[in-house]
Amino acid sequence: MRLKKMFALIAAIAVFSACELGAGNTKTTTASTGINLTEEELKVANGNSNVVASILVKKAILEEIKSSPFTDEEKKLIADAKENIEVEAFLNKLAQANVVVREEEVLKVYEDNKEKLGADADVVSVMPQIKQLIFNQRLGEEKVKLVNSFIAKYNLNDVLKKYVPQASEDTLQQANPEPVNPGTIPVAAPATTEAKPTETKPADAKPTEAKPK
Repeated sequence: MRLKKMFALIAAIAVFSACELGAGNTKTTTASTGINLTEEELKVANGNSNVVASILVKKAILEEIKSSPFTDEEKKLIADAKENIEVEAFLNKLAQANVVVREEEVLKVYEDNKEKLGADADVVSVMPQIKQLIFNQRLGEEKVKLVNSFIAKYNLNDVLKKYVPQASEDTLQQANPEPVNPGTIPVAAPATTEAKPTETKPADAKPTEAKPK
């Protein structure tokens, strides 16, 4: 009888020890992930749980990438995408400096299209949308001007014909960098000022290619 009690006591101690060990291991695994926020990231998050969650998930994925490296082909695709984003961001940076949208212009577009918008259109929400549309249109026009200026600066027509003699004069004019998701490109909010806006071509006008000297 005493022997049975001893075995029961030993079994109970063993079960308790196993539970303690399991709990300890779980805690250690969670604490050793090494995923934490930096002071700068905490400032950016500013207590927003969604932002914090997004950063943490991104860091977890980046941690996983270390154990599953990309192939050479995948690295090439990533490098191309990064280059395209840099090109688009650079064009946006230069072009938006020359784009100004005046309040009078926004109001005129609103007045000219009031019937199409309908009587129930909310002026407060519609006006910023109109401003953004005008800004985007002019931004695109300025980017075309920039590209044409680079074509001229680097004599790209001559370079193109060196490699493809049969290429037409407007081949470069029709060439554009790879399209990129606009959501990934930094673009400033439309500027509103009384300053005289930069003269731009109509939206449907074909941009004239700058001729190399």
